[in-house]
Amino acid sequence: NYFITAGYMNDNSSSRIYLTDRNSKVVKYYELTSNNTIFNGHTGGLQYHKDYFYLANEGNEIYKFSADFLSQESGTKVEIGNPIKVYPNASFVFSKDNYIYIGEFHKNPEYPCLNIIEHNNTKHFAIVEKYDESDLSKPIALYSIPERIQGFCIKDDGTIILSRSWSVNSSYFYVYEKSDIIKLDHQYKNTDVYFLGEPTKIIKAPAMSEDLDTFLDEEGNEKVLTVFESACNKYIFGKLFFANYIASLNL
Repeated sequence: NYFITAGYMNDNSSSRIYLTDRNSKVVKYYELTSNNTIFNGHTGGLQYHKDYFYLANEGNEIYKFSADFLSQESGTKVEIGNPIKVYPNASFVFSKDNYIYIGEFHKNPEYPCLNIIEHNNTKHFAIVEKYDESDLSKPIALYSIPERIQGFCIKDDGTIILSRSWSVNSSYFYVYEKSDIIKLDHQYKNTDVYFLGEPTKIIKAPAMSEDLDTFLDEEGNEKVLTVFESACNKYIFGKLFFANYIASLNL
């Protein structure tokens, strides 16, 4: 009955995890520590998966920690432990079935990625890697993705959706049906590659769309969830057009 989001603070105090209700109102928050010291990382993406949280923090690493703290009082400090090394520059994270997907954000010159994969004269620099939940040391597949991607999810029918945004410009949701997800005939770093080139459709959205997840509503319809960073206290302007709510999308 709740949604969980993560955020970082302007004053470099502890990054936080927020427990919110269906109306996007904060019920509790928790302050993060790593090895008993303040953790003030970027917290670019957060995913709940089988009693654990997975937290992306822009480096080549992911944090995995128990969700047991949700029964604790608001303001409790939560120890997230040491990060697990992964290959992508982890900016967002998603899970489905028994798999964890970790992806990176590419934009030159501020956030360069070097996973260069080319197909039909289209060149990508960023990837999403797919891991078995039991082993984050070696990916079992990867997806080559365009630049400025802030989130990734897969629907039950195999459709992949990317959240693309940067600064105050409009966001876009790239929707790829299974027929538009191209498996290449060669591997990259000894891993099978799926190339996300031309999307089936592109949907324009307000600025600063972030990480994605899927969700079944009360009628059993599969929705895509996102939040907009424009409504955070650092940027504020999103509060003026109701971007301070979790968005449930029919995509």
